[in-house]
Amino acid sequence: MEKEKKNNKKKVKTSVVIKMVAIIIAFLIAFGIFAGVHSMILENFSEEEIITVPNLVEIISVSELSTFEAIYNGVATVNNAKNPEKIDYHVAYEGTVKAGIDVEQIEIDIDKENKIIKITKPAVKITNDYVEPESLDFIFVRKKAETETVLGEAYPICQADLKKEIERETAILEIAEENADTIIRGLVLPFIYQFGNEYTLEIN
Repeated sequence: MEKEKKNNKKKVKTSVVIKMVAIIIAFLIAFGIFAGVHSMILENFSEEEIITVPNLVEIISVSELSTFEAIYNGVATVNNAKNPEKIDYHVAYEGTVKAGIDVEQIEIDIDKENKIIKITKPAVKITNDYVEPESLDFIFVRKKAETETVLGEAYPICQADLKKEIERETAILEIAEENADTIIRGLVLPFIYQFGNEYTLEIN
């Protein structure tokens, strides 16, 4: 029975739970920034004076835009240092990964003649990944491995395991890319509709 439990633990796969918060964040950020910018722009300004690169930069200037957040429930296996073929213990952990873009690298071009706003965003990247130390849960195969220092030993192993899982999960960056477009549109489109509804928005 004990052997069956151990085998089951080995088969545990890292699961990804995608938090569907990107769109909500987009509208919250859009509303807050748009309201602030709107209060600074006088109504008697012309469209040419309002639809400018600096004003659009102000709208999306949040230094780093997080467009994806996921929780990983993983299990790392730790082998014996002296005999790598033998397992000391398995450790379950909960980790979080965030991805996004650096808005300082966003390029904005306004084609006033054709009424087109072109936004070119940088590639999305992993902005943060970490394991919650208090989430570590051990299953010891060798009782001698259950020491006072095992937590400090296991934590960097779990962190490394999380990074490997992130590298394997290509969907993270794909989802972050889609969410980045959604958030940028949520930030910019209300501004366009208010002050220059003849413009169209292109995001690359």
